[in-house]
Amino acid sequence: MARALSFRSWRLLGRRARLGAAARAVGLALLVGACGTREIQGPQRAGGAPERPEEPRGVLVIAIDGLRADRIQAAGYDRATTPQIDRLAAEGVLFDSMIAAAPMPVPAHISLLTGCDPNVSRSTFRTGEDPNQSASWRVHSGTPRLALEFALAGYRTLGLADGEALGPLHGLGPGFHDLERPYLEEAHSERRGIERSGVRLTQWLRSLDTDDSWFAYVHVGDLLRSFDAPDPRWSTLYEPRKAFDWVPPVAAREPALFALPPSRWSGGMQSMAEYDLRYDGGLARIDAAIGSCVELLRSSGRLEQTTIAIVGTFGMQFGEAGLLVDHGRLSVADLRVPLVLRPAESLESRRGAVLKCLSSSMDLAPTLLELEGLDGRSMQGTSLWPVVQGAAAAARPFAFASGGLQNGFVALSEEWALEELLAGDAAPELVRGWFGDMAAHPSEVSRRLYRWRTDSYPPLVNGYVSAPAATPAEVDALGQARASWGRAVQALRPGPAVGP
Repeated sequence: MARALSFRSWRLLGRRARLGAAARAVGLALLVGACGTREIQGPQRAGGAPERPEEPRGVLVIAIDGLRADRIQAAGYDRATTPQIDRLAAEGVLFDSMIAAAPMPVPAHISLLTGCDPNVSRSTFRTGEDPNQSASWRVHSGTPRLALEFALAGYRTLGLADGEALGPLHGLGPGFHDLERPYLEEAHSERRGIERSGVRLTQWLRSLDTDDSWFAYVHVGDLLRSFDAPDPRWSTLYEPRKAFDWVPPVAAREPALFALPPSRWSGGMQSMAEYDLRYDGGLARIDAAIGSCVELLRSSGRLEQTTIAIVGTFGMQFGEAGLLVDHGRLSVADLRVPLVLRPAESLESRRGAVLKCLSSSMDLAPTLLELEGLDGRSMQGTSLWPVVQGAAAAARPFAFASGGLQNGFVALSEEWALEELLAGDAAPELVRGWFGDMAAHPSEVSRRLYRWRTDSYPPLVNGYVSAPAATPAEVDALGQARASWGRAVQALRPGPAVGP
């Protein structure tokens, strides 16, 4: 077990420049001070006065890599993939138009755990030869952290990582009292992925005192692995789709356009229908494990006071925008993810609503903080809690995404998506697939403007515009919003990253 919340980490984080109210700055100083002459009296509530919850509260976030919004049955999917998630949606709300801030694992988790655009934590905006650019993402000491906010408010905090996105390289550890990586032990265990994380969560919850409030972030990577090692118990649950009855070509290297990545190919002549079945079967398996987690909370008497969030970190393509069984472009398939938010039963909230208003993955962190009465105003995201309560119809007019396999961005309004890519600034296989030749295209820009809800997967053609065309005012609003957001991100970017 990694003890991520070291004394040195607290001292480092004590230098944060944007803590907000003076009372919270004093609270942090008391927490990290060597003398420790006073105890912190309790969480700093959004209204100002410190107080502890009347009863111990829990917040559980299950963040699932590769989860598309349109594969949730409660959102209209035609297969019974998610009965347990649907039940949580019926007890809370489903946001089916959340836009991931990035289509790659590390920046996607950064946006969820900081409530900020991941580019605030990026050392370079270039994609370059390494499509993942994992080493270029590191959360700096001045960036807000969801786990840290809960820890400072007196909650016990747990992170369960299923991959390197929550590893020490990226700076997401501070704030977690316990940060574990169960996937490192899976080779010696009969339980794998979310099932093993469920065991860890059970053990950790049993170790808490009865009056402890708690926050747990469970990272789930099982969907991505479902293609590599399919479980016949799950991958044969549904009938194959005739539309996917074709065998994809396999690329020599990845990432690649219009071909299956070598890492997804398990040999033989599997059709796209089989990969589709593996995905939906993997989702059904995850859904069953989520049901077991809910039953654990119910049997332990914690469910009533626990808020549960199920969120996709980024999506997955099945050929809609050039990628086969892969992710990383700025398309609707890569970016549109679900958020199921089931507030604790003691909280007044709408229940059973499917909310189609635009939201961003950056909005989850400030939403959870406001829901618990804490202050998330230092984050860039917008709290969705007023929408959940029915006090507001929408949370934000625009959402933004970047950090994909191709350098560029997409800005979205409720109707329109403005995409701009430096299509030649990517891995060589992507450049060749995009332009269809072996030449260099370092400065060529591809722009598209399309109605992302109704014309979700437009042709990959520079200059494409959905019909009927946007008005000049709509185009101007998108451009100004993108420029303003870019300036805000640059203003928040700190100096060089500090060491662990």
